[in-house]
Amino acid sequence: MSDNLCYVILNGRHPIYGQEYRYDQLYLLWKSGWEETFREDKIEYKSNANNFIRNDFVVGIFNDQNPIGFHAYSIFNLNSIAHSRHPYFDPFKSKAEERLRNLNVKSAFTMEYLFVHPEWRKTTSGMSLASILIQLGLRIFEQSSADVALGVGRNNRSVSRYAYEKGAVSLEQNIAMHGNTVDLFYFPKNELRNNLSDQEQDLAEKLWTDRIDPENLTYSTIEEEKVAHG
Repeated sequence: MSDNLCYVILNGRHPIYGQEYRYDQLYLLWKSGWEETFREDKIEYKSNANNFIRNDFVVGIFNDQNPIGFHAYSIFNLNSIAHSRHPYFDPFKSKAEERLRNLNVKSAFTMEYLFVHPEWRKTTSGMSLASILIQLGLRIFEQSSADVALGVGRNNRSVSRYAYEKGAVSLEQNIAMHGNTVDLFYFPKNELRNNLSDQEQDLAEKLWTDRIDPENLTYSTIEEEKVAHG
């Protein structure tokens, strides 16, 4: 299975020339996946492309040319009034906001819109691509300048459980949102954990090592030199 899988990291705000196909494939998976998710929960929802293109990173696991998993990341400057008033932070306007302030958080790396195609979920594939996507996302977070990573985990899925197993700390639990309850949590950089199985870890390492990152968004100077010189 893993031989045909690859991990793609793209600039969410502006796809570079030659990457439009992958970018649009990720958009279509995001759109159809989340519309179906809300439909299953009997929630009226219409996707808005602005919620896709405003992300700093859009990433996906592809099976050949077809995306089967998606995640999005943005970095917010919480010293900015405009950034702190982004709709993403609406659920945090209570205890969570106060806790982040007490933690002296100045910048946040948001992890959003996690989705895995139903045919590739753990019950079918034997591995959790969702957990792998989160783990890979945390590697991108570690490279960023953000103080913490933030997440909103739906409790009718396994997202919050995966997050806590990877070192997330609860900010607030069981908040009503979109007909379900969610947990708000943050990841401190110095307390991240890896909860992947051996099989999942092998795949995660392969995906990361062979990642397709056409703008070098996740390569250090040393890694860039290795890539440039083969």
